[in-house]
Amino acid sequence: MSLTGNAIVATGIAASQAFSSTSSAVDLSSEVAGLSSASDLVAAHNAAFAGAPIVVLGARLNPDCVPPAVLNKRLDRAAAFVRLHPANRVVVTGGKTQGGCPTESQSMEAMLRARLVFNPIIRDEWSGNTVQNAQAVAGLIPDKQVVLVTSQDHLPRAMGNFASVGIETKGVAAF
Repeated sequence: MSLTGNAIVATGIAASQAFSSTSSAVDLSSEVAGLSSASDLVAAHNAAFAGAPIVVLGARLNPDCVPPAVLNKRLDRAAAFVRLHPANRVVVTGGKTQGGCPTESQSMEAMLRARLVFNPIIRDEWSGNTVQNAQAVAGLIPDKQVVLVTSQDHLPRAMGNFASVGIETKGVAAF
């Protein structure tokens, strides 16, 4: 287990590569400075994410209804992160993007279940872009702090979209 900047790496999983907030950077340095063991680092990590809903942003399904590689990477990261936080609710986002296919969020829920994620899952079934994802999540859950899982290059913009609707985020980059 190692600490890199503000990101804690647990069991080989970069639990929060982009561990920051749009309103203020999350700084665990004071909490981590006095920690003497790996179990202390895990406890600090768990406390930072305790109870926060895990929001996974969708991606347009392929015309044959198969999820694109970018979505599979987001779901892989989300599933690994959820295993570290089995009590957290999960929110999957994305409406109908291909005729004849399920919504992105329906597909994502099924794919998370196939990855043995048993947390409660809430679906945003109408949004078609990141701005709408943030608006939908703000309406679906009362929480004002969430963990946001998306692609590393998408994370800064997505965090800004969520901040614009009053939701503070802790980012987890999928790759």
